[in-house]
Amino acid sequence: MNCARMEKRLIPYLDGRLSARKRRGVEEHLAACAACRLRVDEFRAVAGLLGELPQIGPSGAFDARVRTRVAAEPRQQGWWAWLMPSPRVAFAAALLTVLVVWVGSRPTDPDNYPYHQARADAAAQSQDDDFQMIKDLPVLEDYDVLANFEPLSSLPQQPEQPVAESPQM
Repeated sequence: MNCARMEKRLIPYLDGRLSARKRRGVEEHLAACAACRLRVDEFRAVAGLLGELPQIGPSGAFDARVRTRVAAEPRQQGWWAWLMPSPRVAFAAALLTVLVVWVGSRPTDPDNYPYHQARADAAAQSQDDDFQMIKDLPVLEDYDVLANFEPLSSLPQQPEQPVAESPQM
């Protein structure tokens, strides 16, 4: 048994709360390990010092104050008293009721909401773009062939023609 595992079992060992098998394992380890034996002796010394201290109980005045406070607490009368909610619970229930009524009274048609309408418009536009791309597919295929066509790379470059500027007003 290693010392880290032993550390967890020292207090139960000293209190007599270990099973017989675990107790024998701890005693075997203590016979072989001087550091753990020292630790057990320290725990026993602390327990002895604590045992010498006088036990302190509450004073009579403390007991009287507690009994006075308990007697001053309002008692709920009758068997139906547990049905009376606290103000916090009643307020929370009222807010929950208002929220449920408000959410339930909203229209359920998603087409009435501008956000949903904008999403529907965007979906329709996306669908139109897809159909336009399908119509232009042969042109795009030709472009890919021409863009990667090596004989075209040996052709001389065409000089760029200057762009005529438009008159400014």
